[in-house]
Amino acid sequence: PQSEYAKFWKEEKRRWKECLVRPDGEWITGVYYFYINYSPIWKVEISEEDVIKGKKKGKRIREFANPWLGDYLFFHYLHQAQFGGKYNNFQGGNHAKILKVRGSGFSYKLGAVTPCTMYTQKGLPCFHIASDKSYLLGEKGVFGKAVDTLDWIAENTPFAKLRIIDQPLEKQIGYKDEYGIKKGLKSSIYGISIKDDPDKARGVRGPIIHYEEDGVMPNFEKAWNINRAAVEDGDIVYGLQIGGGTGGCLTENNYIFTKNGNLKKIKYLDSDDGIIGFDISKKEISKEDIIYLQPPTNKHCLRITTNTQRTIECSKDHPIFGSNKSDYNERRIYNWI
Repeated sequence: PQSEYAKFWKEEKRRWKECLVRPDGEWITGVYYFYINYSPIWKVEISEEDVIKGKKKGKRIREFANPWLGDYLFFHYLHQAQFGGKYNNFQGGNHAKILKVRGSGFSYKLGAVTPCTMYTQKGLPCFHIASDKSYLLGEKGVFGKAVDTLDWIAENTPFAKLRIIDQPLEKQIGYKDEYGIKKGLKSSIYGISIKDDPDKARGVRGPIIHYEEDGVMPNFEKAWNINRAAVEDGDIVYGLQIGGGTGGCLTENNYIFTKNGNLKKIKYLDSDDGIIGFDISKKEISKEDIIYLQPPTNKHCLRITTNTQRTIECSKDHPIFGSNKSDYNERRIYNWI
């Protein structure tokens, strides 16, 4: 236990649980340290440039995320919501709601939060909740990303590898002794698909309850409030709820571009059409698959008219990429508004 090897891994576990502080006082949260050192992601690496066409060629590789201010702020936001900090008068016990944009790696980050919690909070369950299993499983699903992280840790670190339960939407770290008694960490992670029934997740309790793509989750507020009551007791809060999605809904008569560049009303879309989206990391349009078609839902919607008399009808939580100011050269400055 006094070897350099043992001391190294003991210190790593402490950093996961607490934080890493530089000599000048700057610091990152334990979960962010875990994310950039123990949770590899798939990203695009530029391999060469086609000079004639002016386009860059790249390949997908699995490696650790580069340090990024957006991630730094994201993990500080989660920490401050839970434990308090400078910007909320050090009042902890809050939950977190995030309006995310595509291409920012939100699912990868949440796919690191739960494995880190499993290794630092023994015996407790974490939850990923979505409206459909397609948001949970596979390469694109947040639960699948969490399992990839657990697999990487099992293969590359000396920490617990065995699993008492190893089902598609339930994992528990630990083992059973010769008498069948559960031993070890006994921490677990669950994926729950609630579809049109928020009561499927009724009463879940744990340090992390994450709602994936809550913008397309019917009765999200009901599910949130049901479980909020389960993790709060008066002024005592013992679980962090995290809601995040790429935004709300457009009304059925809005036109959007399909992957082939055709204009089509939303109410006539098929899952094979795909859509034209926006990759925030590359700052360019992108072709997106349709993985879920939400049934019509009653939500508070707005009709927005621009100064060029273009209109859009959408729910209040739908992100808009636009501009309301110019730089010193009178060029428009675009951002999410």
